[in-house]
Amino acid sequence: MKNEHLKNWEISLLLALCVTLCASCWAGGRSAAIAGSLVRLHVIADSDDEYEQALKLRVRDSVLECLTPLLAGAEDAGEARDIIARSLPEVRRAAEGAAEGRAVAVELSREGYPTREVARIVGATDDAVRQRLSRARASLRDDLKGDYDDFPA
Repeated sequence: MKNEHLKNWEISLLLALCVTLCASCWAGGRSAAIAGSLVRLHVIADSDDEYEQALKLRVRDSVLECLTPLLAGAEDAGEARDIIARSLPEVRRAAEGAAEGRAVAVELSREGYPTREVARIVGATDDAVRQRLSRARASLRDDLKGDYDDFPA
């Protein structure tokens, strides 16, 4: 008759697998909760050149200096987004002031949401959101045609 008991190393391996799976589930849930409570700021430099990177940081600091007092009373990310949306002209002026005459684009957008969540937010169907995204991508592709042909697709 075969020995039907698990060996110590098999038990250890199964326990380690269970702990890893539990930790992964917890971390994924925690990450999603944190991501939903953040408003992210992206400042993009023209290149990786040291000067360009320093300029990017000056623009970032100027924008944060502009937004910090405005957002001091915000209770959550939704309220912060509303304040930022109303303050975009001020944010643009702050960015332009630090950008040394460079072109500045300022926008507030939601990124990284599944189409189902976007549909819920905007009050549309999932199919309608996917169709709008497809049209927007096609329009952007047409607008940029020829400008970035030297970049890989």
